[in-house]
Amino acid sequence: MDHPTGGDPPSGMVIHQLDEDDWDPDGPALGGLSGICYDSSRQVYYCISDKAPARFYTLQVDSFGAAPEVIDETRISFTRGLEPGSVDPEAIRLHPDGKHLYWSNEANSTVYRMDLEGRVDRCYPLPRAFQPDLNGTGIRTNAGLESLAISPDGSALMVATENMLKQDEDCASDWMPPYQPLRLVVLSISTGQIIHEYLYFAENGHGLVDLVWDEVDHLLCLERSWSPLTGNDILVFRADLRAATDVRSVGSLCELDPDTVRPVTTRLVYNLQAGRKSGFNPYIDNVEGLCPGPPFPNGKQTLTLVSDNNFSRRQVTQFIQILPIP
Repeated sequence: MDHPTGGDPPSGMVIHQLDEDDWDPDGPALGGLSGICYDSSRQVYYCISDKAPARFYTLQVDSFGAAPEVIDETRISFTRGLEPGSVDPEAIRLHPDGKHLYWSNEANSTVYRMDLEGRVDRCYPLPRAFQPDLNGTGIRTNAGLESLAISPDGSALMVATENMLKQDEDCASDWMPPYQPLRLVVLSISTGQIIHEYLYFAENGHGLVDLVWDEVDHLLCLERSWSPLTGNDILVFRADLRAATDVRSVGSLCELDPDTVRPVTTRLVYNLQAGRKSGFNPYIDNVEGLCPGPPFPNGKQTLTLVSDNNFSRRQVTQFIQILPIP
């Protein structure tokens, strides 16, 4: 398994910074944009905020290179019996039918389905092994379901935790350095059952914060880390599922043989840190979401990333457009 750590900055990268003036000062503060997806039929983006009240924004993009314009805020409402105890939305995806949005709730390791008006009508809870737990299993605080993808045919969802599950940490030394073992979990949209689970190695010190399922057996994976010395380190990998071992029956990754198990294979395609270090871009903030964006005039597909400003005056909301998706 080889995660390259070099790489060049992406060419054709355009960065837009959303200012406070772009939103109604009398409404809820715009920020915390931790997930993004693109609706090609309406030519808008949907961005979900990771703070209460649960809501998502609709943003208009007139052309490639133009700053997104916030056109609507939609509050998320829950059908009786589906109300979560707490809400921390992290990723959002549009179903290929264009009628439903899916989003992951880090607070309770559950994926929710809603219509475009924000009405939730179904949920997909992950098993107890992925729930917060005080007995040495489950997710750690603020390290849960950051990422979400939907299969091209709309039949399955894929989720992953940002960092290792507690029950997998005891054997982390078997995989590190320089990796930390994570799980990619595939859920059936029709039944909600886990149908596959794959081993994914994130760069040591990085968290997996978003996924795009752009082909039947391939993903784009967004990893992020931060330090006070180097700032934000943003990497985008292309992942291949075809040879990966299905580990859905494994209670702890410590049960696996590191010499025989086959993880998801990856290759680095974009290194946004390389751009910052070379002076190509002096500042990239806390990027948490990515999605395919509108096509470039020549027909090539773009990739759009969004940063979460954490409602802090020291951070900003950025939209980053890259051409092309490799």
